[in-house]
Amino acid sequence: MKKDSTLKRGRGRPLAFDPDQAIDAAMRVFWLKGYEGAALSDLTEAMGINNPSLYAKFADKRGLFLAALDHYQATIAARHMEPLVTQTTIRAAIAGHFASINAALDATGTPPGCLIGAVATDMAGRDEEIRARVDALVSTAEDFLTQRFTQMGGAPMDECVLAELVVSVGQSLASRSRAGARGEELNAMTGRLLMALFGPEEPVPRS
Repeated sequence: MKKDSTLKRGRGRPLAFDPDQAIDAAMRVFWLKGYEGAALSDLTEAMGINNPSLYAKFADKRGLFLAALDHYQATIAARHMEPLVTQTTIRAAIAGHFASINAALDATGTPPGCLIGAVATDMAGRDEEIRARVDALVSTAEDFLTQRFTQMGGAPMDECVLAELVVSVGQSLASRSRAGARGEELNAMTGRLLMALFGPEEPVPRS
């Protein structure tokens, strides 16, 4: 079934824009410029809408940011979790998770760092709802990692502590990237961590 990109309002004209595309565009503006630096004109221009349409759908700039934060978690952040589902050992799962993060951080055409670490965490100190949203996102990620590590077995430390470490390292990688670190440096960092946790990787036996 073809998606209806026209959102109805109780009064006045309909909102004729694709909400997913609009939120994705807004997410990237917030990600690049920060919350305070993202002017309404920047957001509406990127989204291809006018101010009345923005207010009708998202209430205000803050509502739009919360929607952008949810969109980031459901798209960008979710992709980094895929190796934790597909891999069968903890080492391979963590290695794949970090490799996905590092590749995204080193990619051209995307803002540096991550939306949660670069913008939402800063806003969390001034906005209780955003702080609660960030805390919930982090807790959800840690709970998921703990569950997966427990299922796979063979963790080098308590699964909950390991989950907290992995999430913290992911945030650190984003911060280092925003400060100018590139893929090779990021990969070296995560490689040293994997070595410290699991020792040298065993070579694949030749057939």
